[in-house]
Amino acid sequence: MSDILLLCVTMICQANQGVTSKAVCLVEDGELVAGLAELSVGNPAAERLVSVLRRVTGPDLSAGRAGVTLCVGRAAAEQAGVDLESFGLGEEGYVILADTSKVVIAGLNDRSTDYAVSTFLERCAGVRWYWPGELGTVIPKRSAIAVPAGQVVERPAFWIRWVGNDAEWAKRNKLNVVANENVGLRFKWFVHTWLNLVPATKYAEEHPKYYALIDGKRKEPSQHMEGGLARPPLAHSTHAEAGLRPCQTDRSVRDCLSARDQLRVARRGVLRGRQVALEPRGGR
Repeated sequence: MSDILLLCVTMICQANQGVTSKAVCLVEDGELVAGLAELSVGNPAAERLVSVLRRVTGPDLSAGRAGVTLCVGRAAAEQAGVDLESFGLGEEGYVILADTSKVVIAGLNDRSTDYAVSTFLERCAGVRWYWPGELGTVIPKRSAIAVPAGQVVERPAFWIRWVGNDAEWAKRNKLNVVANENVGLRFKWFVHTWLNLVPATKYAEEHPKYYALIDGKRKEPSQHMEGGLARPPLAHSTHAEAGLRPCQTDRSVRDCLSARDQLRVARRGVLRGRQVALEPRGGR
């Protein structure tokens, strides 16, 4: 199990690295030799980077203006002459680029830039987020922060990345979905969605046997659904409606589950970049 979790948390990117042996310093012997680009000031990812690095080394990078320029976010990167579109990053890819005059940490949007900051903190400052909360956060003390010269371009290898249910911890580890909270992934339907394909308002009156018996009784559709569909996903309901199941042994139900009109709805969701889940509820 631990191997699976490690795979989920760490092996989530495809990388294209062009890093040389030289390094670009941001902090050296506890002293600033870099400053934050003006267009990065106020950027949430930049503020997080500065805050964590202050705990690592002491100096405040937002106060520096001489030497190497630290460009966090798309606007600062493009002002520095870096064409982020040319890297083919997509929505969640990012680049970390360093040369003698600048260090760029950016993606095409706020979320991917946040991922880039997490990667920078991991690789250049030794920061880790092993589990949610301060106890699981490791921020070592260092007198120097250096970035290998060259560029690192990374894109997620997995479209759906989900471990645990803490949104902030998930974002730090570049995961994009947690229970009950969307941190990047768009959904057409979420889990336990078969009732969307066999809605009670459409079939229950004429075909009551489409739905399974619960404790020997078949409840009224109104006890199981709202607006003809299952309750919103992950509502953690303890009511009897959670027990409504399409009867999987009924051939007609299987035909409904594969109905072309319903699957076209699902397909349109996929084509628009959203996850579409087709699965029954758990339990009995």
